[in-house]
Amino acid sequence: MGTKLNKYGMQESVGGIASFRLRLPEKGSYIIYIYAKEDTQENKDNVYAQVCEFKIVQEEVTSPPPLPFPPCAYLNWGPGTAFFKYGLQTYQTTATILTREGKVELQIRIPKQMQFMAKLKHNEMSDSELEGYIMNRVVGNTAYFNITAPCRGEFGLEIYANDPSMEGQTLYHVAQYMIECHEDVKTVPLPKLPHGYLGPQPKFNEFGLNTLSHHDSVIHLETNSVEIQFATAQEMRVTANLIGVEDEKEHPDLVFTQTQGSIVSFVIHMPATGFYKLQLYAIPARDPSQQLPGVYNYLINCQKATRPAVPFPKQYAQWKEGCYMWEPLTLHKDTTSATVNFRIGIPKAEAVAVVADSDWNHLQSSTPGVWEGKVPLDKHYGRGVKVTVNANYGGDKTNYATLLEYNI
Repeated sequence: MGTKLNKYGMQESVGGIASFRLRLPEKGSYIIYIYAKEDTQENKDNVYAQVCEFKIVQEEVTSPPPLPFPPCAYLNWGPGTAFFKYGLQTYQTTATILTREGKVELQIRIPKQMQFMAKLKHNEMSDSELEGYIMNRVVGNTAYFNITAPCRGEFGLEIYANDPSMEGQTLYHVAQYMIECHEDVKTVPLPKLPHGYLGPQPKFNEFGLNTLSHHDSVIHLETNSVEIQFATAQEMRVTANLIGVEDEKEHPDLVFTQTQGSIVSFVIHMPATGFYKLQLYAIPARDPSQQLPGVYNYLINCQKATRPAVPFPKQYAQWKEGCYMWEPLTLHKDTTSATVNFRIGIPKAEAVAVVADSDWNHLQSSTPGVWEGKVPLDKHYGRGVKVTVNANYGGDKTNYATLLEYNI
């Protein structure tokens, strides 16, 4: 018949038992040959030896005839040899996983930092069509693989991994699972993201950074505002960028970055529902480089817009070197307060002033590094006036650096 019959067989080994599932496409007689070898380091170069063979007589075939299993790279399903070589562990005991509401989450425990890549395979869909239905990321010592089935059917899940400290960018096949969806589902594909995009990037650990508020790099929100916090082991310069996934539009004015002690906070407003990429950048303050490397990437799924997305003030470079804003986080033309309370942390400043148009309002410091004061702004609203926060760092007492800029 000119058909490769090995795609009609599925083999998995669990708990010392090898099992074989066959779905034969036509009536007739078939012979299955089974080969094996001892899986040891000393035996890795030896060839497989035939250990048994069976004759199978297929007397009836279902209508329509059975389809082959998904076109995966290997005939062996479940964890492979490399899975155990890397010291990986999973609670999933079989190679077949059934969806619930069209979704599956597979967790693999990892002994050290590793890289992963995953693919979905289907008999009638291309790899590129399925890219948006699988996502993987590492959180702590667990690798998560989330699959959303686009329809009823069988899908092969191929998992590749490596130890980046020893193996560079080359990834090796470590496991293969069958995802079965027996439900009618209406699923929305996830954004297609580059391999290794989500979560910590190489410099994250090197710089001594740690997640505090959101350890998972995929964030699902029932609102359009969130604050994300990191812990730092040294003084850092940080910045961030928010990008809409669908239109790739950047929203730099909807992210506010601030630092209080060893904690860096990013306050984010999403302008509408949908998926957003949040890219975080950082570098030690002692490093004079103006290029901040990416250190962590989030995917934010904003499911409800519960408040207007008011822009934050423009943040200049020196603001991102240890400053913090208690109030006001936002100011705009619809603000109704005639007098606005300012309370700001600027640790190294010797004097701080808020300037509206040409009106200077000096803030006072009763606590080291904290500057406070009331600023009258009622005559400026709706005129497109820029309100700036400015700091003097010593030396020339008339020399002030602009840290923040509101537009009212």
